[in-house]
Amino acid sequence: VLLSLLLENNLTQFAVKGEKKEIELNDGSQVFLNAGSKINYPENFKEDRKITMEGEAYFEVAPNPGKPFRIKSGAIETKVLGTSFNINAYSRGREKISVNSGVVEITYGNNPSQKVTLTKNMQLSFHGNEKPNITEWDSDSYNAWTKNIIVLNKTSLGETAKNP
Repeated sequence: VLLSLLLENNLTQFAVKGEKKEIELNDGSQVFLNAGSKINYPENFKEDRKITMEGEAYFEVAPNPGKPFRIKSGAIETKVLGTSFNINAYSRGREKISVNSGVVEITYGNNPSQKVTLTKNMQLSFHGNEKPNITEWDSDSYNAWTKNIIVLNKTSLGETAKNP
């Protein structure tokens, strides 16, 4: 019974193929959901600001040092206090997190000590079971989709076409 009560207070938002959706959460955070993506979150954040997502989303998180914002995407958890960043998690094991502002902490795998901290213009890419790769690049190119801009940088048209 308690589980059903908890689930009743959760909301799920979808962006179908060809659609982008902008969502304002009750804490003032903004989520830009890309095509073929979904997020699930509590209607009202209480002790924690925790959501789950599939696909791709750009976040502008309202600062609240007392309540970290946590995004669970597959086996990866991204934790922030107030920042902007993009998560591309269409393919499990091939996720990419890119930070536009602030600091983001990513925990991955089954070991909570496997953590990486990213700052502005840093990206963390996962490639299956390989060690994650950290790069530095202009992060605005990773959230250009929110402005209907396509950026192809060392990416084939075929690889780009695989994403919704």
